[in-house]
Amino acid sequence: MDWFQKGPQPSDEHERNRYEARLDKHGDFTLQTFLRGSAPGVKDGPFLSQFLLVGNEACNGSYGIDKGRIQYGIQIINQRVCVHKVGVDFMTDWCSWLDVQKGADVREAEDYESNRRFITTPRDLATYVHHDALYQAYLNACLIMLGLEIPFDKGFPEGKGHPTRDAFATFGGPHILSLLTEVATRALKAVRRQKFNQHCRARPEVIGGLLTLYENGHGGKLGKKGEKAIRKLYASLPSTLLEYIHEHNDLQKGKARKLTCTGSPPFPIKQDQNGKDQNLLLPMAFPEGSPMHPSYGAGHATVAGDGRCALLLGLL
Repeated sequence: MDWFQKGPQPSDEHERNRYEARLDKHGDFTLQTFLRGSAPGVKDGPFLSQFLLVGNEACNGSYGIDKGRIQYGIQIINQRVCVHKVGVDFMTDWCSWLDVQKGADVREAEDYESNRRFITTPRDLATYVHHDALYQAYLNACLIMLGLEIPFDKGFPEGKGHPTRDAFATFGGPHILSLLTEVATRALKAVRRQKFNQHCRARPEVIGGLLTLYENGHGGKLGKKGEKAIRKLYASLPSTLLEYIHEHNDLQKGKARKLTCTGSPPFPIKQDQNGKDQNLLLPMAFPEGSPMHPSYGAGHATVAGDGRCALLLGLL
């Protein structure tokens, strides 16, 4: 919390750059900017990449760029997606949270809206990365650019760089498409090794469980060092935020599909001054999570970075 309110220490140059990138042009920390990255231009325009919304001239002009349909050979990809039920969160009660920690398979709890739509909310984006074929967003972006005939680098020895020979297996469409899949598998294997063999960093929903233990008077279960760390974190959180999470989790009761729960809490959950359960579990967009999948590094982020590099190798 201090990091968001005050920023990192001046000596920490890289962290300070990341922090300042999330401020608006007036230097304020706002809901519109705090999730944006630190690359040039990321504050310009919509938060969502337009590659997730637009299409290309598919089927001999039957669909234009504004129709959100991508030509995939002779087939068509519709950019409209299935989205999770609005306002339904998971792991907001101790029973289901503890079941997930024990490795329960709870994927059948997912529920979806009846109509597909373009990605509109952060929850829609979470649904996308929950079910995508990992590199499909970057594959789609490549197909869009190929369909729009974005030029390849003129310095290549084939295509624009050659008077008679077209680019295909080398420096052409098949080459750039194969590069995308190649870097995806290499990047994923590298980051998975770090994720599971080195970092094993706890996911955010674990911290929510630790805060719930502490708030209900069971911080001692975490050991002296663990209790001290959680006490410090708890003290840094605004009371209004704690009350909001209590109320939000209370409203979630009965919204998610009923699961068979075996993880009843080993202690009674207390109530706050407003009569809400002292429940600081982190609301999640989909039902499964820790500890089966560590938090860092991020597979999608790694593949995304390498996928962009592969595109830049071939396209202007």
